Amino acid sequence: EQVAAAGGGGNNLNSNVSNQDSSIVHRGLCINLLCGDFIEVAYPYMERSMIVNVASYFASGVATEVLYKEMPDLVLSSAYLPLPLSIWLSQDWQRMGVACLAAFGISFIGALVANMFQRSKEEVKKED
Repeated sequence: EQVAAAGGGGNNLNSNVSNQDSSIVHRGLCINLLCGDFIEVAYPYMERSMIVNVASYFASGVATEVLYKEMPDLVLSSAYLPLPLSIWLSQDWQRMGVACLAAFGISFIGALVANMFQRSKEEVKKED
């Protein structure tokens, strides 16, 4: 969930969020990737969009499947460590890296799609 939340938050830095929201998103992204688990910062943004919410949970599910498909004890790590250290400490760092990349990528793309829909809705409202 840590990396999925970071993916959604990373995309929000490139979207049309307010300056105050951008500051919170930036802080949450940095904490998630550099210091460990701080997924709570993503919840308000996940709740604003069903697409972001579904993409984040789907990303977590895909990552879990990658981690637990076979010999899950080889990818044990901690969400309370910086992401690179968490990957490095797992015995199967390649599978852990793939799971983290999948979680980040899927949630990032989900947030990107949600932001595109939001922008198109705003443009339609401006035209009316």
